[in-house]
Amino acid sequence: MINCLLVRLTDRLPAAIWGGWLERAGPRKAGVVSALCWCGGMLLSALGIHLHQFWLMLLGSGVIGGIGLGLGYISPVSTLIKWFPDRRGMAIMGFGGGAMIGSPLATELMTAFAAYEGVA
Repeated sequence: MINCLLVRLTDRLPAAIWGGWLERAGPRKAGVVSALCWCGGMLLSALGIHLHQFWLMLLGSGVIGGIGLGLGYISPVSTLIKWFPDRRGMAIMGFGGGAMIGSPLATELMTAFAAYEGVA
């Protein structure tokens, strides 16, 4: 629960802090930085779990991963808003469109490939 709260708090920071840099550098560089932050945060979180350090897990997936998530959000959204300036709402809504398709697909795939032994 704490980790989800940290992600929600830190995924909004990149737009405020690095929004100007994103406009100058472009979405490709921001996407690379986003992927590095996200993956680095997950690796740091895994290290925290391995070392039984809760704070390291929170720093990794909560803060650094959240920053990566935020940069990964504003990169395509800012590009879409430039491409379709008259349809800003559609551009922002499109980011969540993957969840509309991905959620039922994930449910079907989990049902199809479920292990009947249960979760161990």
